[in-house]
Amino acid sequence: MRALLVPLVAVSLLAGCGNDVSDLQQFITDTKANYKGKVEPMPEVKPFQHEAYVASELRSPFVAPQPELIVDNIDPARDCLTPDANRVKEPLEAYALDDLQMRGTVGDTQGLWALITTQDGALYRVRAGYHIGMYHGLITQVRRDGLDLIELVPDGSGCWIERYSELPLLQN
Repeated sequence: MRALLVPLVAVSLLAGCGNDVSDLQQFITDTKANYKGKVEPMPEVKPFQHEAYVASELRSPFVAPQPELIVDNIDPARDCLTPDANRVKEPLEAYALDDLQMRGTVGDTQGLWALITTQDGALYRVRAGYHIGMYHGLITQVRRDGLDLIELVPDGSGCWIERYSELPLLQN
């Protein structure tokens, strides 16, 4: 029985392998006859106009400003909010907030301290009352997931306005 089954299966499989592709050829012929493709013409390319770079004497916007070029114009004679010009700046005030990362917190009986790293790899420990950032940022609260601060930003008319910011905990 087994000897008869093998040739029978082989014959039935070979019967399905016919060479009749006339239906496929008919479909291709009908498609070519009924479809007329249309290709949009290429848009006209305008010639390049060279513009001379006129700001070569100005500071490049792609290079960070030097600390000595960042000058606070504080006019204490005006009756508006101004930062304390006589206060000694703290080390983290030399960095922009974007260049600082909060890595974690440490607690003691005095409260919660935040661990801050700079771009050059230095590690600092700060708490509420410390200053941070280039805009006279005063840390108001240290939380386990970040810290809150108030920055003094010039408003363009010689006065300063408060801006509330936060430095979130860096998630690994």
